[in-house]
Amino acid sequence: DYLAASRAVGESLIDRAFPMEDRRKFGVLDRPALTWSMGVHFLFPRSRPDANDLKQAFDRALAGIEASGRVAELRQTIEWQGRWKGRVVSLHEPGTGAPLAGHPRRGVADFVLLPRGSRAVVLEWSGYFVGTATDPEEPSMSYVQLINGPLRGERLWVRDEILELEGE
Repeated sequence: DYLAASRAVGESLIDRAFPMEDRRKFGVLDRPALTWSMGVHFLFPRSRPDANDLKQAFDRALAGIEASGRVAELRQTIEWQGRWKGRVVSLHEPGTGAPLAGHPRRGVADFVLLPRGSRAVVLEWSGYFVGTATDPEEPSMSYVQLINGPLRGERLWVRDEILELEGE
């Protein structure tokens, strides 16, 4: 089944309607046949002698903004904020004195050290956050993607104790 909606709306609906373990069953398709555009029209009254000049000035200004990449940047920012709202975290050193670390694979001792000030988006909250934890001996870890620093883009498992939710 398909539902036509923007990426941000679709992902928000899935996040709100289904428990964490069921969300992986859904996806968002980027299909031209399932997208549409909405036109916006500006009207310049013919009664104004400078109406054509105003239209041409508006068109030039709009073309300049689009050519600068600002429109694409704003669209990307709006989509990113809608998609990841409530999932952006700062990573802080735990009070245990252990280094700030992330693990490429869960359950494996391999780790990478993370620089102070690292930020990430949570891709999957641990079972302790979503109420599905079953083994109290298992370390609670969430799956994140780093969004800054030298490891930007890396996906790692990190201990819950180093996560601090940003904003909201």
